[in-house]
Amino acid sequence: MTPSHLIQDASQWLDERFSGPRMGEVDFKEALATFEARWPVHDVIDAFANDFEQLNGLATRTYRHRNGFDRFELFPSINAAYGLRLHVWWGNNGEYRENVHGHPWDFASKVLVGQLHFEQFIEAEWGEVFEIAEYAGPNGNQTYKLNFTGNTTLYRIFRSSHLAGTNYYAGHELIHRVWTDPGQPTITLMLRGEGHAYPARVFFEPGSHRYIEGEHRREWPKVEALRAKLLQIRSLINDRPPKPDCTETVIA
Repeated sequence: MTPSHLIQDASQWLDERFSGPRMGEVDFKEALATFEARWPVHDVIDAFANDFEQLNGLATRTYRHRNGFDRFELFPSINAAYGLRLHVWWGNNGEYRENVHGHPWDFASKVLVGQLHFEQFIEAEWGEVFEIAEYAGPNGNQTYKLNFTGNTTLYRIFRSSHLAGTNYYAGHELIHRVWTDPGQPTITLMLRGEGHAYPARVFFEPGSHRYIEGEHRREWPKVEALRAKLLQIRSLINDRPPKPDCTETVIA
């Protein structure tokens, strides 16, 4: 199968899975597992790396996320009903932990390489005070905007670590953050659904609005640099260790 045919077939399968009257009933964990079984990640990466047109398209959907990882939107949908992404932490983030945040969509994810640490929070009368920033959603260009709306108090209720091979699911109500081990590359494959809960919320330490509020710019990679990163990701995935014994987590 040629690279373009592989990408076309995988995209068509996702379009069919997330269309029709029952699109809201998709089992994200099952869909992600089925996709990876039919189109192994290393084959998908090869397809993008060896098709110049597809690589150019991917370059317009790839950027460095402010939470410390590279985001590769492999398969978007025209009507924003789904998105299949690679998230890659390169292991040079020190002790950095991303901002606590929510998502506007439900999603399933699988840790392909490395280890992902996870914390879940709830809003409560006790805990740590945060400022709330709202993200209205993608605007179709290279910028995004954060609007601060006030304060809240978050209390941590759950903490865990997900090894390579772990699958997990989370609903859009989840408030959480993740981080990785310093010096250890970590890669996840994530399938998200429709964004039906915008604006998404991000939680910052008090006083952050003074230098974070407003419009921010995203930087897209050059095609040659993107291809080099894809080949590096493929190498890391091929060298991944065996799966752990317990591989499924549901996060309410």
